[in-house]
Amino acid sequence: MIALYIVCYVILMNASIPIASGSPINYTLNRLTSLIFQMQEMCVLTTNASKAAYIPTLNNSLYRLQVVYYTVLLGNDAYKITGPGTELFPDVKKTALQDGHIVSELLFKDRDCLRSVQSTCPGSNWTYYQVAHSAIDGMISQLFTEANALIAEAGSNPTLVNLDSSHLNFAWEVGMNDLLDGLAYLSYRHEELVFTPFHQVETIHIILLLICVIGMTAYMFLLLFPLLRKIRKEAHRIAELLSQLPRELDITKVVVAAMSAASKRSRSGGRDGEEEGTSSLTTKLVARQKSVGSSFIDRGPIKHSYSNLSMNDA
Repeated sequence: MIALYIVCYVILMNASIPIASGSPINYTLNRLTSLIFQMQEMCVLTTNASKAAYIPTLNNSLYRLQVVYYTVLLGNDAYKITGPGTELFPDVKKTALQDGHIVSELLFKDRDCLRSVQSTCPGSNWTYYQVAHSAIDGMISQLFTEANALIAEAGSNPTLVNLDSSHLNFAWEVGMNDLLDGLAYLSYRHEELVFTPFHQVETIHIILLLICVIGMTAYMFLLLFPLLRKIRKEAHRIAELLSQLPRELDITKVVVAAMSAASKRSRSGGRDGEEEGTSSLTTKLVARQKSVGSSFIDRGPIKHSYSNLSMNDA
């Protein structure tokens, strides 16, 4: 049992690491939709001045998405890319890539369509087919490029910033479909990694419970019940022996006297003296029982007091 609890402790010792990584992963989903919304807001503006004034808002939304994404990739070293003023996640110590191979698989290696509804996946003739099948990192890196290009256009040539912008089209076609569903699936699989150690501990406790139940059952049927049957058998035998003694014999006093004698002998003469005293007392008791029994048979009921005998024997 102690070994099982040690195993549980070791399993749960590092359980907080993937829990902390789940926070920036979930933030990535929210900030992705926020960035796409800000890009659309930029494109619906009608005046060049309003577009220029909206650049800091879009730039801040892009920066916030980059912060959480690089925190997913680099852990608490994200500030080395995003700068000293980077938003910090205090509990994040390591990269989410260390939480499980499925994280790195979805971020860098998966070449399948990541849309939740596979029937909506476009064919190979789609304009963004290659980038949409370049895993999450490929799509989000391209989104960063498109957002930066849109910001640059808003400052240099704002007339190109409109709803027909190719940058907005990419954000809407790929970002709101393939990338968003891919990040949602990443969040789901990472949540499974978070619960994995707790499921393992739960399984160990179930095994421990089964071991206890089986052990208790074996103890009851192999040791306890046979012992109880033996005790009942011995109780019947002792009752039968006691029923054969004369009624005049005070069993309680005799037993007390025997125990007192044994105790005194053990204190004075040790184990040999105890055995000798008990044997002598037993011999006298048997002789007295025979005497009482013969008197009971020959002369009928005779009242005898054995208290003095018991005390003298003691």
